[in-house]
Amino acid sequence: MASLVLELQQEAASGSTALPDVLRKARMVATKLKLAEMNAWIEHELHGYPPEADVPEYRQLHGDVRAHNPYNGALMPIRFTDPSLQDMLSSCTIRQSIGSLHEVTGSTSGFLQMPFSEQQMVSLRQMLGPDDSEWMIPFRKFDKSQVTAIFDAVRNRILDWTLRLEAEGIMGEGMTFTPQERDRAASMTSISIGSVENFQGVIGTVSGSTLHVDNVAAVDAALKTQGFTSEQRTEIQELIAQHKAARPDGNLSAAKRGIQWVVDHAEKLGVLASMFRDFFGK
Repeated sequence: MASLVLELQQEAASGSTALPDVLRKARMVATKLKLAEMNAWIEHELHGYPPEADVPEYRQLHGDVRAHNPYNGALMPIRFTDPSLQDMLSSCTIRQSIGSLHEVTGSTSGFLQMPFSEQQMVSLRQMLGPDDSEWMIPFRKFDKSQVTAIFDAVRNRILDWTLRLEAEGIMGEGMTFTPQERDRAASMTSISIGSVENFQGVIGTVSGSTLHVDNVAAVDAALKTQGFTSEQRTEIQELIAQHKAARPDGNLSAAKRGIQWVVDHAEKLGVLASMFRDFFGK
């Protein structure tokens, strides 16, 4: 009888089978082997990553902030004086399902555009000023090759996984696995799926003097370590950006909201609280 694992391995390697179909067969294998972690990753790739889920690093894209010129339709680059702010606004976490990404890449244009959220647009309009914000609608521009790289990353992970299963003698005759194969699969070291950023061993113990709000990636990683959700981390980064962009004689709404955010989360922030209080108190 045919081996389910070898069939999946061939489909992942050849590229002739549509990736959603490869993922569905991978889910079948992971479910039959009772591999919860692998199954969860496959489910997210098939149906999209919910807001509370961590997203693998290969789905973190870095593009360019652009806007359409209303007079000739040309794309204009949008630049900010703060490099860390430019970097943050140019990055985007892609949570859509593999199927929906396939549909998007099938369009005729050579790039993809990702809109900013309503909350982000409010902040951007404040930064752009009244003259520009009336007509300018910024968005993130990404080359299609960056999205197709997501497909390659998913195929490679499935291929690596099936090769490891084969090396352990876990083949699956027909549509079933033996109890011995399931036991061997359960004892295997989990395959590395990857995370948005891996700062383990880099940040170490954080104190107010070893971390600065300008280090966007490190601040995000530190907050994640402290248990903050993706939405909470995005909220404080946007408050930081708004406070940086505020004119010296402007209103203090961003500072006040930033201080209130710190007060509301002081217990979870721990030693990070003083760093944020100092920043918003300026």
